[in-house]
Amino acid sequence: MTVSDPAPTYTYVADAGLADRLRREATARLRRPLPLGILLVFGLVLGILASLITNAASLPTYRGKVVLIGVVWGLVWVAAVVVLTAVLVVPVSGVVIRRRVARDYPQGSRTEVELGDEALVLVRPTGTRTLPYRKIARVRPIGPWLTIAVRGRLIAELLPKGLLPDAALELIRARARGAAPAAVPWDGVPTRQMVVPAGWATHLAAVHTRASVTSRRFLVRTGLAAVVSVVLALVLGPAWLAAAPVLALVSVATTFVQTRNSLSAVLPSGSVASTEVLADRFVSRNAGGTREIPFDQVRSVEVHGDVVFLMLASTRGRMLIARALIPDDLLDRLRR
Repeated sequence: MTVSDPAPTYTYVADAGLADRLRREATARLRRPLPLGILLVFGLVLGILASLITNAASLPTYRGKVVLIGVVWGLVWVAAVVVLTAVLVVPVSGVVIRRRVARDYPQGSRTEVELGDEALVLVRPTGTRTLPYRKIARVRPIGPWLTIAVRGRLIAELLPKGLLPDAALELIRARARGAAPAAVPWDGVPTRQMVVPAGWATHLAAVHTRASVTSRRFLVRTGLAAVVSVVLALVLGPAWLAAAPVLALVSVATTFVQTRNSLSAVLPSGSVASTEVLADRFVSRNAGGTREIPFDQVRSVEVHGDVVFLMLASTRGRMLIARALIPDDLLDRLRR
């Protein structure tokens, strides 16, 4: 018999200056060079494209003036966004932050975060909220906050940054991806198992890359890049026509290399991979660990030769698993 350890609990005591400190950190984040640089580049590109479209008939004669007009309008747009942010967005966000902090984190109040076996439990003065791991879509820091996005809720949960240590964050992300609780051992006999052949990670990466290249998302991005490269070629010269193909090749190469590297770590040659089918889920094991996949989390299934792609509701992207590890009855059940 296995006895689970007590669930780890983290406590935060709110102080009087929390709202002002969070507001100052958020305002300082807006003044960083990177957001301003991105805004400037986006404004210039937007202004130049708008000027090219509006003054297309004048391009052959007044190409330089058309581009200059676009630059001016882009700078005007950037200045308007900066002024609007300083005059309206910053004061309004300050009021929103103060009200939310006053409600959720009044001075001297205690906030407890418990990492249970199946859910994250938040205990605050406003009440107790339970967040099942399988419904957590994203956990990431944004400025002074730690945001926890939950499927089916428009507003993310906000926790002060630093309340949870890195180990706790990794545990939450792993459980959200379907990993089994560490305190629950799996003693069953694998339904299917295989010895990972040499070059298996490279083969999986090639199949994944080939499927990605034919996806609608990749085709839309490539089409947009082609439109931009054509516009740049009209203004700056025909050499810019190569921009879209080069970007597409870089994207394909990056997808292949990243997929191969990540799979090589969990599926090294000669290791053993297995699956075990239970009543409401199946368990996948490999050198990277154990992963639990509830049947109700499988959105769709695609078979590409000797590889099965599983699209899960709890994670973005695909889970790749060998077709030899999926029995026919399990594949039919997943498809339903």
